Amino acid sequence: MSDGKYEDYAEAVAGIAVIEMKHLELLGETIKLLGLKPMYAIPHMGLYYPWNSKLIDYSTNINKMIDIDIQPELDAIKQYENHKILIKDKYIVELLNRIIEDEKLHLKFFRELKGKYERS
Repeated sequence: MSDGKYEDYAEAVAGIAVIEMKHLELLGETIKLLGLKPMYAIPHMGLYYPWNSKLIDYSTNINKMIDIDIQPELDAIKQYENHKILIKDKYIVELLNRIIEDEKLHLKFFRELKGKYERS
């Protein structure tokens, strides 16, 4: 979307995407071990809706792109922290703690990039 202008951003997003897919795999496997069926859904007003491509923002402004990346990281950290309160299994809590650390690292990368591009 940025016509090759932001290679460091593109590399960060690609690397983070791989890690996020690993999170989905780990969480999906854990959910299946608990006897449930994993689903990828978006909560809205107490209901869950299947994720779909209409949720993608195709902005090409680098600062807006980074802002769009930061918010889901913040939301994920909050959601995982809330799940830790509800889940009493120490192994699942350990998994959530590991994922939270990854999300915090992603947030750090995006904030550093935001600072860089706001100065340019």
